Amino acid sequence: MIVKEDSILYSNSYVAEFIRNGYRYYMICSLVKLGKDLFANIEPVGGKPVNTPTGNDSDDLFSGGSYITSNSIAKLVFNGNEMEFRFIDPGFIREQLKKGTLAIKYEKDDLFETDLITASSIDLQHFLAKYGKDERLYNKENTVTLKKI
Repeated sequence: MIVKEDSILYSNSYVAEFIRNGYRYYMICSLVKLGKDLFANIEPVGGKPVNTPTGNDSDDLFSGGSYITSNSIAKLVFNGNEMEFRFIDPGFIREQLKKGTLAIKYEKDDLFETDLITASSIDLQHFLAKYGKDERLYNKENTVTLKKI
């Protein structure tokens, strides 16, 4: 097998699949190690309903509409045969941005009351290296735990 430079294998990226709340999700996870911690830049690539009453599970969760999916960041934590994706808590980030305690580039959308971090990859890495050990940064409710089978 020939691995090209643009290959997903060459870039330390992997496809993750999991089922939650009746949907099967697919994500591309690109890994980066910062200090002793491992983080995943996650890009959603699809999601389908599982076991729908009609038997049709081909409807893509991300199809239709006029939106662009955005990447998410999660800290990866390994516990025995489990791997946790600890997603960053947008509520905590929003609070810190309002207080002015975080200095990271972002855009605010008042219509939908959302914020989008627009910092460069290098600035994000510096941010995670500085704040990555603070457990308040992660949303426990949205943590996804995968078990090795």
